[in-house]
Amino acid sequence: MKRAKVLLAGEPLRIYEVSLECGFQDTKYFCRVFKKYYGMSPKAYKHALSQRKREA
Repeated sequence: MKRAKVLLAGEPLRIYEVSLECGFQDTKYFCRVFKKYYGMSPKAYKHALSQRKREA
């Protein structure tokens, strides 16, 4: 999951590409696991990062 966070933050990849890169064949399962670890979906995480970048 740490790798997923790094990929979502640094690279312009789609969520399904990040899930595949992290070894998940099922994107929905990847999203559930990510949310369990970090309390938000990968989409929400990417959105929060983009908001922070805009504010800075």
